[in-house]
Formats: sequence, structure tokens, C-alpha cells
Amino acid sequence: MQDVVDYLNENYFDFISLDALAREKYFMNPRYFGKLFKDYTGCTFSQYLTQIRMEHARDYLAKENYTVSQVAYMCGYNSVSYFIQTFKKVYGETPKQFEKTDFCDI
Repeated sequence: MQDVVDYLNENYFDFISLDALAREKYFMNPRYFGKLFKDYTGCTFSQYLTQIRMEHARDYLAKENYTVSQVAYMCGYNSVSYFIQTFKKVYGETPKQFEKTDFCDI
């Protein structure tokens, strides 16, 4: 499973589905693959991928001069509104609100 975690960390910006990854890369049943993944990481596949994407999004917003739309696409989101919704759910504020915090001035 460490190989899967490494793969997600290196390819978070691509469209990645548990089903496709399980079947095409690891030749496993997706349900079993998902169970193994959760046992290894402590969270579901989608929770883990979201966590990675949000950490990268936060870094991009804090350290780079990208628009919210650019960050959304760079982090693997095809919908900017879904990205904003997910960011707010994870961090309690929108990406724009996050950009305005003192944290980004560091």
C-alpha cells in the first residue's frame, strides 16, 4: 500500500479513481483494494486524495501567485465551484478568504 500512497502523492493532480487504480494498475478488486487502503492509511481512498489535494492547494495559495481557478485545476479539480466547496469544508474558509489571512504573508 505504500506504493499506492506514493503514487497518489506524485499524481494528485490527475483524475484518479479507486476503481481504475485498483483494476488497471494493481489488478485487484476495487472493494478489497479500498479496504486494504483504509486499513493501511486510516482513511478512505477519497478522503486521502482530498487531503493531499487540499494540502497542495493551501501551499499554492500561500506561496504562489495563482488564481483560485488555476489552483483548482492544478490540484486535480475540474470544477472550480466544487474545489471551493471542498476547501471551505476542510479549512472552514474559502480559498479567497484564506489568501487574505496573515498566514499567506509569511
